[in-house]
Amino acid sequence: MKKLALSVFVGACIAVCAEVVDDKWPQFRGPGGLGIGNDKVTLPSEFGPSKALLWKTELPVGHGSPCVWGERIFVTGFDPTSRKLEVISINRKDGTIVWRRTVPAEEIEKVHEISSPATSTPVTDGEKIYVYIGSYGILAYEWNGNLAWKYPMGASKSPYGSGTSPVLAGDLVLVTRDYAPDPYMLAVRKKDGELAWKVDLVNSPQMGPKTSHATPVVWRDQIVLNRPSEVSAYAPKDGKRLWWFPTASAGTSTPSAGDGVLYVNAFSIMADPAGMVELKPFSYALEKYDTNKDGKLSESEVPADDLYFLKRAGMPDNLITYRGRTSRSSFSSEGSMQTRTVSSMRPNTIV
Repeated sequence: MKKLALSVFVGACIAVCAEVVDDKWPQFRGPGGLGIGNDKVTLPSEFGPSKALLWKTELPVGHGSPCVWGERIFVTGFDPTSRKLEVISINRKDGTIVWRRTVPAEEIEKVHEISSPATSTPVTDGEKIYVYIGSYGILAYEWNGNLAWKYPMGASKSPYGSGTSPVLAGDLVLVTRDYAPDPYMLAVRKKDGELAWKVDLVNSPQMGPKTSHATPVVWRDQIVLNRPSEVSAYAPKDGKRLWWFPTASAGTSTPSAGDGVLYVNAFSIMADPAGMVELKPFSYALEKYDTNKDGKLSESEVPADDLYFLKRAGMPDNLITYRGRTSRSSFSSEGSMQTRTVSSMRPNTIV
């Protein structure tokens, strides 16, 4: 059942978007890791097994996102029965599998019961496909599926399993293994997989698992990490630590940037309850701003000083307000973002 559900998701969400003008979604959260799609495309309001479906392809289970470049889709998958990890290339037009390659993992990392050893999203530059597998390390594939190079790292010992994905910075592939007792980040060269540099990351002083599942973000020629107890930045050329900002966070979410501001969701089970931000219920925003009474807030209804909405899994709907740019999304009480508090930072103000 899980295998079928995944195939329906890929077929529906990727195939119906075949008209996208910019045909590249090359990494986790898209270009630059910003999570921003093409606003010139009209997407279907409803889709599923019987609506707006172009094709459906059965795949092994996995939690990574599809990586899209032109007529190709790349995903990772894991078969719990055979314990086999795979990298799969799919034809975007009709869903046929172009090639699939087995990852030569000698040991499968231990993951949370609701997670998967295939959590990472591939990244591509249109020439090669770069994949990080927590049970193995980094692999690079040619467009035809031939293995270009590999960088074995052994199975990750991250509590609950890996969550990070690889990103590109110039001619480098970046990967973090950010968990105690020896967290680190490394960069290997795209052309041959040789190690360019490896830096130790500062151990977190906080209680708890001291592990990050976030993906690095390359922003303004800096590598930004959301880590246990801090947000920090590093130089792409050598991994030198440039600046850092202490937080009461587990470092679970990937940063995002826009209009010169860096946004980080900060969450910690061990946080001081007295420091928690009190969030008003979604019904408050509806009562105040939902002028057409349709139960949603559209762009025209969002006030000039903006609203940012947070959804906590298993808890009542909440919202928090900040001054900023008007959102270009339509929000309802059925969101699914899991966060606790929000921080925003401007460049050159953190030391």
